[in-house]
Amino acid sequence: MGASFANLQLASENVAAIADAIRLAMSELGFEESPNAGVATIAIPREVVIRAPSHGWTPVYDQGIEHDPAELDALGRAVSRALNRPAVTILVDDSDALELALYGNGQALDLIQTWPGHLEGADRPTTVPVRLSRWRDVLRPGVTAEQFADALRPVSPWRAEQSIEHLGPILGWDPDAASMGYRSLGPGVDARDTVLRFRRRDLERSGPGRPPAFGNAGGDGPSVEATVGRAFSFVAIAHSKAGESHGLSVAVFGPAIERGLVDVARIRLAIGNPMAGRGLDGVLSRDVASGVVTAVFESTPIPPGMEGPAAAFATATDGDAGLEAWLATRFEAGIELVARAAGTERVDVGFVPLANVDEGQTSWSLSLRISNPR
Repeated sequence: MGASFANLQLASENVAAIADAIRLAMSELGFEESPNAGVATIAIPREVVIRAPSHGWTPVYDQGIEHDPAELDALGRAVSRALNRPAVTILVDDSDALELALYGNGQALDLIQTWPGHLEGADRPTTVPVRLSRWRDVLRPGVTAEQFADALRPVSPWRAEQSIEHLGPILGWDPDAASMGYRSLGPGVDARDTVLRFRRRDLERSGPGRPPAFGNAGGDGPSVEATVGRAFSFVAIAHSKAGESHGLSVAVFGPAIERGLVDVARIRLAIGNPMAGRGLDGVLSRDVASGVVTAVFESTPIPPGMEGPAAAFATATDGDAGLEAWLATRFEAGIELVARAAGTERVDVGFVPLANVDEGQTSWSLSLRISNPR
Protein backbone atom coordinates (compact mmCIF):
# COMPACT_ATOMS: atom_id res chain seq x y z
CA MET A 1 0.00 0.00 0.00
CA GLY A 2 1.31 3.43 -0.92
CA ALA A 3 1.26 6.79 0.80
CA SER A 4 -1.58 9.31 0.74
CA PHE A 5 -0.90 12.87 1.83
CA ALA A 6 -1.43 16.55 1.07
CA ASN A 7 0.52 19.72 1.70
CA LEU A 8 0.81 23.33 0.66
CA GLN A 9 3.99 24.87 -0.78
CA LEU A 10 4.20 28.67 -0.64
CA ALA A 11 6.55 30.71 -2.83
CA SER A 12 7.80 32.86 0.04
CA GLU A 13 10.30 32.64 2.88
CA ASN A 14 8.56 35.23 5.08
CA VAL A 15 7.23 32.94 7.81
CA ALA A 16 5.62 35.76 9.79
CA ALA A 17 3.71 36.94 6.72
CA ILE A 18 2.73 33.33 5.93
CA ALA A 19 1.39 32.84 9.46
CA ASP A 20 -0.67 36.03 9.19
CA ALA A 21 -1.95 34.94 5.76
CA ILE A 22 -2.98 31.55 7.13
CA ARG A 23 -4.82 33.23 10.03
CA LEU A 24 -6.69 35.43 7.54
CA ALA A 25 -7.37 32.49 5.22
CA MET A 26 -8.66 30.33 8.05
CA SER A 27 -10.92 33.17 9.16
CA GLU A 28 -12.40 33.28 5.65
CA LEU A 29 -12.98 29.50 5.92
CA GLY A 30 -14.92 29.88 9.17
CA PHE A 31 -12.18 29.26 11.75
CA GLU A 32 -10.71 31.34 14.53
CA GLU A 33 -7.40 30.89 16.30
CA SER A 34 -7.74 28.99 19.54
CA PRO A 35 -7.14 30.98 22.72
CA ASN A 36 -4.92 28.03 23.69
CA ALA A 37 -2.91 28.42 20.50
CA GLY A 38 0.44 28.26 22.27
CA VAL A 39 -0.11 25.06 24.22
CA ALA A 40 -0.95 21.45 23.47
CA THR A 41 -4.60 20.63 23.94
CA ILE A 42 -6.87 17.65 23.55
CA ALA A 43 -9.61 19.58 21.79
CA ILE A 44 -8.20 21.56 18.87
CA PRO A 45 -10.10 20.63 15.70
CA ARG A 46 -7.46 21.91 13.26
CA GLU A 47 -3.72 22.43 13.54
CA VAL A 48 -1.42 23.98 10.93
CA VAL A 49 2.36 23.52 11.00
CA ILE A 50 4.62 25.90 9.07
CA ARG A 51 8.08 24.41 8.53
CA ALA A 52 11.28 26.37 7.98
CA PRO A 53 11.65 27.76 4.43
CA SER A 54 14.19 26.51 1.92
CA HIS A 55 15.25 27.85 -1.50
CA GLY A 56 12.35 30.26 -1.78
CA TRP A 57 9.59 27.86 -0.64
CA THR A 58 7.87 27.28 2.68
CA PRO A 59 6.01 23.99 3.32
CA VAL A 60 2.73 24.03 5.24
CA TYR A 61 1.00 20.98 6.72
CA ASP A 62 -2.65 21.32 7.65
CA GLN A 63 -4.58 18.80 9.71
CA GLY A 64 -7.78 19.62 7.83
CA ILE A 65 -6.71 19.01 4.22
CA GLU A 66 -5.46 15.41 4.25
CA HIS A 67 -8.90 13.82 3.97
CA ASP A 68 -10.80 16.55 2.13
CA PRO A 69 -9.67 17.79 -1.34
CA ALA A 70 -12.25 20.59 -1.13
CA GLU A 71 -10.54 21.94 2.00
CA LEU A 72 -7.18 21.73 0.20
CA ASP A 73 -8.52 23.76 -2.73
CA ALA A 74 -10.14 26.31 -0.41
CA LEU A 75 -6.91 26.76 1.54
CA GLY A 76 -4.83 27.18 -1.62
CA ARG A 77 -7.12 29.89 -2.89
CA ALA A 78 -7.42 31.71 0.43
CA VAL A 79 -3.72 31.70 1.32
CA SER A 80 -2.56 32.79 -2.15
CA ARG A 81 -4.94 35.75 -1.90
CA ALA A 82 -3.97 36.69 1.65
CA LEU A 83 -0.22 36.31 1.03
CA ASN A 84 -0.30 37.71 -2.51
CA ARG A 85 2.20 35.04 -3.54
CA PRO A 86 1.85 31.86 -5.60
CA ALA A 87 0.78 28.70 -3.80
CA VAL A 88 1.02 25.09 -4.95
CA THR A 89 -1.01 22.31 -3.37
CA ILE A 90 0.22 18.72 -3.57
CA LEU A 91 -2.20 15.80 -3.28
CA VAL A 92 -1.07 12.17 -3.51
CA ASP A 93 -3.40 9.17 -3.39
CA ASP A 94 -1.85 5.82 -2.45
CA SER A 95 1.39 6.80 -4.24
CA ASP A 96 -0.48 6.18 -7.53
CA ALA A 97 -1.77 9.59 -8.52
CA LEU A 98 -0.32 13.07 -8.09
CA GLU A 99 -2.21 16.34 -8.40
CA LEU A 100 -0.48 19.72 -8.45
CA ALA A 101 -2.68 22.81 -8.29
CA LEU A 102 -1.30 26.31 -8.81
CA TYR A 103 -2.99 29.31 -7.19
CA GLY A 104 -2.43 33.04 -7.43
CA ASN A 105 -4.34 35.96 -5.92
CA GLY A 106 -7.14 33.65 -4.83
CA GLN A 107 -7.59 32.03 -8.24
CA ALA A 108 -6.89 28.47 -9.42
CA LEU A 109 -4.43 29.01 -12.27
CA ASP A 110 -3.71 25.43 -13.32
CA LEU A 111 -4.17 21.78 -12.35
CA ILE A 112 -1.78 18.98 -13.31
CA GLN A 113 -2.97 15.38 -12.86
CA THR A 114 -0.62 12.50 -13.54
CA TRP A 115 -3.50 10.00 -13.59
CA PRO A 116 -6.91 11.60 -14.22
CA GLY A 117 -9.81 9.32 -13.38
CA HIS A 118 -7.68 6.76 -11.54
CA LEU A 119 -10.43 6.16 -8.98
CA GLU A 120 -12.86 5.34 -11.81
CA GLY A 121 -10.52 2.80 -13.38
CA ALA A 122 -9.09 4.96 -16.16
CA ASP A 123 -5.82 3.84 -17.75
CA ARG A 124 -2.66 5.63 -16.64
CA PRO A 125 -1.51 8.07 -19.35
CA THR A 126 2.00 7.77 -20.75
CA THR A 127 2.53 11.53 -20.84
CA VAL A 128 1.35 14.44 -18.71
CA PRO A 129 0.53 17.68 -20.56
CA VAL A 130 1.89 20.87 -19.02
CA ARG A 131 1.20 24.53 -19.68
CA LEU A 132 4.57 26.14 -19.08
CA SER A 133 3.34 29.72 -19.30
CA ARG A 134 1.07 29.27 -16.27
CA TRP A 135 3.94 28.00 -14.13
CA ARG A 136 6.67 30.34 -15.34
CA ASP A 137 6.65 32.52 -12.21
CA VAL A 138 7.46 29.57 -9.91
CA LEU A 139 9.83 27.56 -12.11
CA ARG A 140 13.59 27.96 -12.03
CA PRO A 141 14.94 30.21 -14.81
CA GLY A 142 15.54 28.40 -18.07
CA VAL A 143 13.28 25.40 -17.41
CA THR A 144 11.70 24.16 -20.65
CA ALA A 145 8.30 22.60 -21.19
CA GLU A 146 10.04 19.33 -22.08
CA GLN A 147 11.97 19.29 -18.80
CA PHE A 148 8.77 20.03 -16.87
CA ALA A 149 6.88 17.24 -18.62
CA ASP A 150 9.78 14.78 -18.18
CA ALA A 151 9.72 15.30 -14.42
CA LEU A 152 6.06 14.28 -14.37
CA ARG A 153 6.21 11.45 -16.90
CA PRO A 154 5.29 8.08 -15.36
CA VAL A 155 8.15 5.58 -15.53
CA SER A 156 7.43 2.01 -14.45
CA PRO A 157 7.54 1.13 -11.61
CA TRP A 158 6.20 4.60 -10.83
CA ARG A 159 5.32 6.25 -7.54
CA ALA A 160 3.99 9.77 -7.16
CA GLU A 161 6.88 10.60 -4.84
CA GLN A 162 9.27 10.10 -7.78
CA SER A 163 7.72 12.98 -9.69
CA ILE A 164 7.86 15.20 -6.60
CA GLU A 165 11.58 14.41 -6.28
CA HIS A 166 12.18 15.15 -9.99
CA LEU A 167 10.36 18.46 -9.61
CA GLY A 168 12.74 19.54 -6.84
CA PRO A 169 15.46 21.08 -9.05
CA ILE A 170 12.85 22.46 -11.46
CA LEU A 171 10.79 24.31 -8.86
CA GLY A 172 13.44 24.63 -6.16
CA TRP A 173 11.48 23.08 -3.30
CA ASP A 174 12.75 20.46 -0.88
CA PRO A 175 11.53 17.07 -2.25
CA ASP A 176 11.40 15.52 1.22
CA ALA A 177 9.29 18.37 2.60
CA ALA A 178 6.99 18.14 -0.42
CA SER A 179 6.57 14.35 -0.05
CA MET A 180 4.76 14.28 3.27
CA GLY A 181 1.62 15.51 5.00
CA TYR A 182 0.44 16.46 8.46
CA ARG A 183 0.03 12.84 9.52
CA SER A 184 3.68 12.19 8.57
CA LEU A 185 4.96 14.67 11.13
CA GLY A 186 6.54 12.89 14.05
CA PRO A 187 5.94 13.73 17.70
CA GLY A 188 7.63 16.83 18.98
CA VAL A 189 7.96 20.24 17.40
CA ASP A 190 11.09 21.37 15.62
CA ALA A 191 12.37 24.61 17.14
CA ARG A 192 11.99 26.24 13.73
CA ASP A 193 8.33 25.23 13.29
CA THR A 194 5.48 27.67 13.64
CA VAL A 195 2.35 25.91 14.94
CA LEU A 196 -1.10 27.48 14.66
CA ARG A 197 -4.25 25.97 16.15
CA PHE A 198 -7.78 26.82 15.08
CA ARG A 199 -11.35 25.97 15.96
CA ARG A 200 -14.59 26.52 14.05
CA ARG A 201 -16.41 29.67 15.09
CA ASP A 202 -19.85 28.08 14.82
CA LEU A 203 -18.81 25.19 17.08
CA GLU A 204 -17.94 27.53 19.91
CA ARG A 205 -21.58 28.47 20.42
CA SER A 206 -23.84 26.25 22.45
CA GLY A 207 -27.60 26.49 22.39
CA PRO A 208 -29.60 28.66 24.76
CA GLY A 209 -29.22 27.86 28.44
CA ARG A 210 -26.40 25.85 29.92
CA PRO A 211 -23.20 25.17 27.94
CA PRO A 212 -22.50 21.51 27.13
CA ALA A 213 -20.40 19.38 29.45
CA PHE A 214 -19.43 15.74 29.91
CA GLY A 215 -19.19 13.77 33.15
CA ASN A 216 -19.84 10.40 34.75
CA ALA A 217 -16.81 8.89 32.99
CA GLY A 218 -16.10 5.19 33.15
CA GLY A 219 -15.00 2.25 31.05
CA ASP A 220 -12.84 -0.84 31.02
CA GLY A 221 -10.24 -1.26 33.72
CA PRO A 222 -8.76 -0.58 36.15
CA SER A 223 -6.08 -2.25 33.99
CA VAL A 224 -5.69 -3.94 30.61
CA GLU A 225 -2.98 -6.41 29.63
CA ALA A 226 -1.40 -6.55 26.18
CA THR A 227 1.55 -8.06 24.30
CA VAL A 228 4.14 -6.17 22.25
CA GLY A 229 3.38 -6.26 18.55
CA ARG A 230 -0.33 -6.98 18.95
CA ALA A 231 -3.43 -4.83 18.72
CA PHE A 232 -5.86 -4.59 21.60
CA SER A 233 -8.83 -2.44 22.50
CA PHE A 234 -10.83 -1.01 25.37
CA VAL A 235 -13.86 1.19 25.92
CA ALA A 236 -14.23 4.54 27.65
CA ILE A 237 -17.60 6.11 28.42
CA ALA A 238 -18.90 9.55 29.33
CA HIS A 239 -22.34 11.13 29.56
CA SER A 240 -23.70 14.52 28.59
CA LYS A 241 -24.56 16.26 31.84
CA ALA A 242 -25.51 19.81 30.85
CA GLY A 243 -26.70 21.78 27.81
CA GLU A 244 -27.40 20.75 24.25
CA SER A 245 -24.83 21.47 21.54
CA HIS A 246 -22.94 19.81 18.71
CA GLY A 247 -19.32 18.88 18.09
CA LEU A 248 -16.91 16.98 20.32
CA SER A 249 -13.44 15.51 20.31
CA VAL A 250 -12.18 12.25 21.75
CA ALA A 251 -8.51 12.28 22.70
CA VAL A 252 -6.10 9.56 23.80
CA PHE A 253 -3.10 10.77 25.79
CA GLY A 254 -1.01 10.13 28.89
CA PRO A 255 2.33 8.54 29.79
CA ALA A 256 1.76 5.38 27.73
CA ILE A 257 1.50 7.57 24.61
CA GLU A 258 4.34 9.90 25.58
CA ARG A 259 6.75 6.99 26.23
CA GLY A 260 5.88 5.25 22.99
CA LEU A 261 4.49 2.13 24.61
CA VAL A 262 1.45 2.20 22.31
CA ASP A 263 0.22 3.68 19.05
CA VAL A 264 -3.40 4.64 18.52
CA ALA A 265 -4.89 2.78 15.54
CA ARG A 266 -8.57 3.66 15.79
CA ILE A 267 -11.09 5.78 17.69
CA ARG A 268 -14.73 4.83 17.16
CA LEU A 269 -17.57 6.77 18.75
CA ALA A 270 -20.99 5.33 19.56
CA ILE A 271 -23.83 7.44 20.96
CA GLY A 272 -26.85 6.39 22.94
CA ASN A 273 -27.99 2.85 23.70
CA PRO A 274 -25.03 0.48 23.10
CA MET A 275 -27.42 -2.16 21.78
CA ALA A 276 -28.17 0.06 18.76
CA GLY A 277 -24.86 -0.93 17.19
CA ARG A 278 -24.20 2.39 15.45
CA GLY A 279 -20.80 4.05 15.45
CA LEU A 280 -18.64 6.70 13.81
CA ASP A 281 -14.98 6.26 12.91
CA GLY A 282 -12.90 9.35 13.59
CA VAL A 283 -10.07 10.67 11.43
CA LEU A 284 -7.02 10.57 13.68
CA SER A 285 -4.57 13.42 14.11
CA ARG A 286 -1.53 13.65 16.33
CA ASP A 287 -0.50 16.83 18.10
CA VAL A 288 3.12 17.35 17.10
CA ALA A 289 3.97 18.98 20.43
CA SER A 290 2.44 16.52 22.89
CA GLY A 291 1.74 13.30 21.01
CA VAL A 292 -1.96 13.54 21.92
CA VAL A 293 -4.05 11.63 19.37
CA THR A 294 -7.44 13.16 18.67
CA ALA A 295 -10.53 12.39 16.62
CA VAL A 296 -12.88 15.33 16.10
CA PHE A 297 -16.58 14.79 15.39
CA GLU A 298 -17.56 18.33 14.42
CA SER A 299 -21.21 17.80 13.50
CA THR A 300 -22.15 15.17 16.10
CA PRO A 301 -25.09 16.30 18.26
CA ILE A 302 -24.66 16.45 22.02
CA PRO A 303 -28.07 15.95 23.65
CA PRO A 304 -29.05 17.77 26.83
CA GLY A 305 -27.93 15.75 29.82
CA MET A 306 -28.26 15.35 33.57
CA GLU A 307 -25.92 15.20 36.53
CA GLY A 308 -26.24 11.44 37.03
CA PRO A 309 -28.40 8.35 36.62
CA ALA A 310 -30.45 9.21 39.69
CA ALA A 311 -31.78 12.29 37.91
CA ALA A 312 -32.83 10.17 34.93
CA PHE A 313 -34.80 7.73 37.06
CA ALA A 314 -36.26 10.43 39.30
CA THR A 315 -38.19 12.01 36.43
CA ALA A 316 -39.09 8.81 34.55
CA THR A 317 -42.45 7.05 34.67
CA ASP A 318 -40.83 3.65 35.21
CA GLY A 319 -37.46 1.91 35.35
CA ASP A 320 -37.28 1.22 31.62
CA ALA A 321 -37.97 4.85 30.78
CA GLY A 322 -35.33 5.97 33.27
CA LEU A 323 -32.76 3.64 31.72
CA GLU A 324 -33.54 4.86 28.21
CA ALA A 325 -33.24 8.47 29.34
CA TRP A 326 -29.84 7.77 30.88
CA LEU A 327 -28.55 5.82 27.87
CA ALA A 328 -29.62 8.65 25.55
CA THR A 329 -26.85 10.78 27.09
CA ARG A 330 -24.18 8.08 26.71
CA PHE A 331 -21.03 8.48 24.57
CA GLU A 332 -18.82 5.41 24.14
CA ALA A 333 -15.32 5.58 22.65
CA GLY A 334 -13.86 2.33 21.40
CA ILE A 335 -10.09 2.73 21.42
CA GLU A 336 -7.84 0.37 19.44
CA LEU A 337 -4.15 0.48 20.29
CA VAL A 338 -1.06 -1.37 19.08
CA ALA A 339 1.50 -2.31 21.74
CA ARG A 340 5.01 -1.19 20.77
CA ALA A 341 7.12 -1.61 23.92
CA ALA A 342 6.89 -3.40 27.26
CA GLY A 343 6.04 -1.49 30.40
CA THR A 344 3.29 -0.42 32.76
CA GLU A 345 1.83 3.04 32.28
CA ARG A 346 -1.40 4.99 32.35
CA VAL A 347 -3.46 5.92 29.30
CA ASP A 348 -6.18 8.57 29.39
CA VAL A 349 -9.22 9.16 27.20
CA GLY A 350 -10.80 12.60 27.14
CA PHE A 351 -14.27 13.66 25.99
CA VAL A 352 -14.41 17.36 25.10
CA PRO A 353 -17.40 19.43 23.90
CA LEU A 354 -16.07 21.87 21.34
CA ALA A 355 -18.43 24.58 22.58
CA ASN A 356 -17.09 24.42 26.15
CA VAL A 357 -13.55 23.11 25.90
CA ASP A 358 -12.04 24.21 29.19
CA GLU A 359 -14.89 23.56 31.63
CA GLY A 360 -16.90 20.86 29.86
CA GLN A 361 -14.35 18.08 29.44
CA THR A 362 -13.96 14.87 31.40
CA SER A 363 -11.63 11.89 31.15
CA TRP A 364 -11.18 8.23 32.08
CA SER A 365 -7.86 6.57 32.93
CA LEU A 366 -6.67 2.99 33.11
CA SER A 367 -3.36 1.19 33.52
CA LEU A 368 -1.77 -0.69 30.61
CA ARG A 369 0.42 -3.67 31.41
CA ILE A 370 2.37 -4.53 28.29
CA SER A 371 4.68 -7.56 28.17
CA ASN A 372 7.04 -8.97 25.56
CA PRO A 373 5.82 -12.06 23.67
CA ARG A 374 6.86 -15.38 25.20
